[in-house]
Amino acid sequence: AIQYYINENDFETSDKYLVKFSRLIREFFELSKEQLVSVEREIQLLSNYLALEQLRFKGKLNYIFEIDPELDRNDKLPSMLLQPIVENAVNHGIFHKETTGTVLLKFLRISNDEIQISIQDDGKGYQVNKEGDRLKSTSVLEDRLKFLRETGVWEITVERKEAFPEKKDKGHKVCFQLKRLTDEKI
Repeated sequence: AIQYYINENDFETSDKYLVKFSRLIREFFELSKEQLVSVEREIQLLSNYLALEQLRFKGKLNYIFEIDPELDRNDKLPSMLLQPIVENAVNHGIFHKETTGTVLLKFLRISNDEIQISIQDDGKGYQVNKEGDRLKSTSVLEDRLKFLRETGVWEITVERKEAFPEKKDKGHKVCFQLKRLTDEKI
C-alpha cells in the first residue's frame, strides 16, 4: 500500500500510512514480550490496525467495536490472540468482497472470570477463501491456544462459523470464550 501511494505520487498519504504502520509495528513488538494485555490496550491495538487497513482499502472497510459497559477495560487477556483473527477477517473476508465490508468486534463480560470476544466479518466467507485445508493463522492460533491451556491459568474455547449463512456473502465469525481458572478477577 505504501509503495502504491508513492508510485501514485501521493506522498502525503504514503507518509501518513508509513507513520501509522511504524507505530503499529512498534506496538506489536512491545506486546510480543507480554503474556497479558489489558482489554483497553487490546482494543487500542486492534483499532490502530483496522485504521491502517482502512487507509489501504480506501473506504471499502468499516469496523465497529461493541464493548459491554460491564467489562472492566483493565481486565487482562492473553496477548497476541485476537489480531491474527482480525487480520483474517480483513484479508480473507473483506478483501474479496465487491462492496464495502464491515468487521464487528464484540467484547462481553460473562462473569467475573469469563469474557466472550467475537470477531465477525460480512465478507465472502471462510469456505470461499480457504487456502489448502487451513489458513496459516489457524495453525498459529491452535499452537497459541494449546500453550495457554497448558499453563493451567486459562480455559479457552473457540467457535468458528458462518456469520450470515442465508446470504450470498456468508461472512465468518470467530467467538472466543476466555475463562481465567484462578480466583483473581481477569
